Amino acid sequence: MVFSSQVYASWKEIQEEKYKIILQRFPEIFSGLILDIGSGKGYLETALADNKIGANIVCIDIEKPATLLASGDKLPFKDNSFDTVISIDTMHLIKSKDFERVLKKGGLVLFTLFFNQENYSSKKKLIEEKLSGFEMLSSVTAAGKENEYMVLAKKR
Repeated sequence: MVFSSQVYASWKEIQEEKYKIILQRFPEIFSGLILDIGSGKGYLETALADNKIGANIVCIDIEKPATLLASGDKLPFKDNSFDTVISIDTMHLIKSKDFERVLKKGGLVLFTLFFNQENYSSKKKLIEEKLSGFEMLSSVTAAGKENEYMVLAKKR
């Protein structure tokens, strides 16, 4: 099954539940210049606006309505451009670690992936491999309408 913005649009309630957890658990990620890889329908940006969190955010996706149509595998930004990189439920689709190039030293990364009991270990391992060389700050396993593994890390 190929996921598209139409599929993700049907998951609005599930996405809103995730962003509520993210806003509560990781408020420190919403300062400086933020890159949202795989922004989809813009649910994160809506959650920020609804909670009156002013964030300077660049949204990329391979489909509209992203700020910029771009692939997370080859980011069209200069080295060390962003203070924070966020990717909600997208890292399993990204093959490269180009996010590391565009993140400033000391910058934060928040990656999340949905999982079920059969693939929890492999999803967790995928995120941890993407973040090898980073300082792991915290992780959260959230159960809800969709289970979510969330990791906050810092670039050394």
